[in-house]
Amino acid sequence: MGNLDGQITSLDGLVSKTNPDLMRGRQLIELLAVRGDMAGRIADMNVLKLRLWAALQESPTHGVELDTVWRAVQGAAGSLEELASRLGWPLEETLFINAYRDATTRYWLGTVDEVAKIFCQDAGGFELAGVHVPTYECGRLCPTVVLRRT
Repeated sequence: MGNLDGQITSLDGLVSKTNPDLMRGRQLIELLAVRGDMAGRIADMNVLKLRLWAALQESPTHGVELDTVWRAVQGAAGSLEELASRLGWPLEETLFINAYRDATTRYWLGTVDEVAKIFCQDAGGFELAGVHVPTYECGRLCPTVVLRRT
């Protein structure tokens, strides 16, 4: 899939953007849900949340507020029960997104290089001691970065 008239037409196209906004998140969910592309391509709400954390954050130093993710899902999906049923997702896991409503907690996602720059160069005081990349679905998006105080 590609980008048509500025619309996001694939998850990878959204996640690769450097400054996506809430509308892109809603556009992505609507597009995938309507086409049925989420079934099988995105295993469950947990995978979708992870993708949206990355897609909706302004930058690795700014992160994304969890309520922003909730608003993107709720605005596009409407009925979470219907979404779970249509995609074959466990209802209880799908409804957990409601815990994000009004949450001001922020998640930060960055590449290993971005994390190393923030802690080893910008703020200083650390060196990169190791990296472990899990093998589970989306594990490459969640490497464990080990830093050592210098």
